[in-house]
Amino acid sequence: MPEPLPPSRLHRVLIRLFGVGAGVLLALVLLAAALPVLVDPSPYRLPLEQALSQATGMVASLEQLEVRSPLRHWGQPALVARLRLVEPSSTEVALAAPQLAVRLALRPLLRGQLQPSQITIEGANLLLHRHVDGLWNWQPLLNHLNETPGQPTALECLNTTLTLVDDTTITANRRTPATYRLTQTHLHLAKLGASGSPLKLDAQFLGEQEPVPLHLQGKVAWNGEVDVQLRATGLRPQRFRPYWQPWLGLRELDAASDLNWHLSGRWPEGLSIVGSTQLQDLNWQWSTIWGPDPFHLDELKLDVNGLFGPDQVQLQRLTLTATDWAALATGRIQTLEPNRNPQVALEIVTSWLDPYRARHSLPLAAVPEPYRGLLQTASGQGDMRSELTLQGHLSKPQIEGIVEFNHLAIASPELARPIDAVDGQVLLKDGQLKFRDLRLRLSDSALVLSGQLNSERVQVQVQGQGVQLVQLQALLASKSLQALRNQLPIQPSLEGLADLNLQVQGTLAALEIKGEVALIEAMLHPGALQGEVQGEAQTVEFSPPVAEPSSLFSPRPPLLQ
Repeated sequence: MPEPLPPSRLHRVLIRLFGVGAGVLLALVLLAAALPVLVDPSPYRLPLEQALSQATGMVASLEQLEVRSPLRHWGQPALVARLRLVEPSSTEVALAAPQLAVRLALRPLLRGQLQPSQITIEGANLLLHRHVDGLWNWQPLLNHLNETPGQPTALECLNTTLTLVDDTTITANRRTPATYRLTQTHLHLAKLGASGSPLKLDAQFLGEQEPVPLHLQGKVAWNGEVDVQLRATGLRPQRFRPYWQPWLGLRELDAASDLNWHLSGRWPEGLSIVGSTQLQDLNWQWSTIWGPDPFHLDELKLDVNGLFGPDQVQLQRLTLTATDWAALATGRIQTLEPNRNPQVALEIVTSWLDPYRARHSLPLAAVPEPYRGLLQTASGQGDMRSELTLQGHLSKPQIEGIVEFNHLAIASPELARPIDAVDGQVLLKDGQLKFRDLRLRLSDSALVLSGQLNSERVQVQVQGQGVQLVQLQALLASKSLQALRNQLPIQPSLEGLADLNLQVQGTLAALEIKGEVALIEAMLHPGALQGEVQGEAQTVEFSPPVAEPSSLFSPRPPLLQ
């Protein structure tokens, strides 16, 4: 067994090894620093230009080519130059960059060979142009990256100004916007595996006047296949208005938007979009829908699962959540040409909501009269929900479905007496309101309404047992019920109770009332009698000061036939 080295000798050996290592390191540093002097970049200009031209299908030119030390490029030498790429068919400048940096392996470079590991383009003006035939100006580069075997060279674009020009037609008589510019764009593209696979995309777009980044991360392919996560915070839709407004047929829409979407599929066949959008300070100016004032919401959250195509938006599920209400929408929106109304076929289900608390965040301008006025001026408390379908033009759709009420109190200037509670369902169909067993509570009395009405005709059955006549009298004093009150042979100046079974039909200006009223311990006050009251077998004439029907009739005779 060899004897261990004495401490003094071991110390000398370590010092020598450290000196040798330091010398080698110093030599490498000196070599790296002297590399720009030792390597002449001129012989590499033409091969680089030819390689770039072959890869991009464009005419490439390099200026001010020089070799940079590895000390400046993460331990690797680099060729740096000004780059210009021109499309040969149109002499259109597709890329102009003040700096192209090609990082190279050191050993091959010393042998006169170029082996790039990273290409960085900084401060470029990049043009993405899709021609009328649907082909992009960068199609040859994408084909080259997909067809080249082996590990591709990573391509990174920093602080790029990207201009998009699209000349293709999406649908008949409608083109995409001509140009759109994004500044401070960062792109990282690298092939993901085998030939024909998509490209990795990691991009952050900041518009010319938009400081908020729109971040894209995922995979894209030049044939339109997309699998991308899109995120943004505080983004305003107005910055992208040239794209979404003509496509969806929407009008002035603005809000601060937080986006988190996952986009997948192939364009233009259709993209699946799943994710959420949080809107703050929403203002939507659309006079046809909302009236002269914009629809405003402080907050609105949208959770979407849909398929967006060139001709329609298919909603598998769209959940809208505001401060005081929530709604679920499914169906489709058929997109049309600019300045035309899209066709819609939607089903909308709302949560239970207090309409008086929520109406500041509901699109009341879209509700037809006379219901809109009642919703805007009424007060009270209670809940309501709806299940509706919208068919036809978005600006004036045909609305059908049910509206359900739960202990909804209604007080309005249109009503001389508040309705203490409304319970039941109203059916909207064919422009009419239809209801069955809709209960209206007036203090301790209840009226049950069944029938239908629209703006022209009324056909309603009114039933009630033990109705307090003084409460009914107060309700009939409402201006909106003037025509009904004028048709009564007895003007309501009554006390006591009554059972009602009446049919009201006709127009609002000429109502006809049939049925029967059974008075229970009722009192008719002076001036109440406007005509004859016919009993079962004889005509009874009441005279002032007071008449007591209960003393003249059996407890529940039919009074009005």
